[in-house]
Amino acid sequence: MMKIMGIKQVSQNNTYQNYTNRSTVTVTTEGSNGSGFLISDDGDILTCAHVVLKNNKLIYGKLRVQIFELDKTYTAEATVKHVDCRADIAILHTSHDHFKNRKCSFRSTPPIIGEPVDMFAHSMGLVDHSFASGFVRNCSWKDPYDQRQLPFVLTSIDTCNGNSGAAIFDKNGEVLLMH
Repeated sequence: MMKIMGIKQVSQNNTYQNYTNRSTVTVTTEGSNGSGFLISDDGDILTCAHVVLKNNKLIYGKLRVQIFELDKTYTAEATVKHVDCRADIAILHTSHDHFKNRKCSFRSTPPIIGEPVDMFAHSMGLVDHSFASGFVRNCSWKDPYDQRQLPFVLTSIDTCNGNSGAAIFDKNGEVLLMH
């Protein structure tokens, strides 16, 4: 069982939700909160650039990342390794042992319209994390500003503050995209 929106519920697929929970991270800065997910076995975390930026400037000071596992919380400091404002991505790093060997696996094929998807994310001010389901509504592969080949995917998942940077998972627990 895991905590979803403050209620303990039995999952249809505990292995899937435990996997997504293991690699989902809360990112806290001096001015914002967001989500992220582990992308390497040595503590690299992918999140949105706007989670670690304020007025297009890097937020200096301490970044804190947390992983919640049922009744335990693991907290560590993180540093910013890379930021791409145009693509709205940031890569953070923490050397805390509990953030190692938890990386997500990524699906190699693009999302399909109508495909079911799930998001496990931080929900600012509500609960530690929330789990939401939906489906892929539309896909576009070009940045409207400079025509770069970047995926833009619209889902039916309801989101709230703090969800930025969360992974969107397919039915097998593989990352399709980032919210």
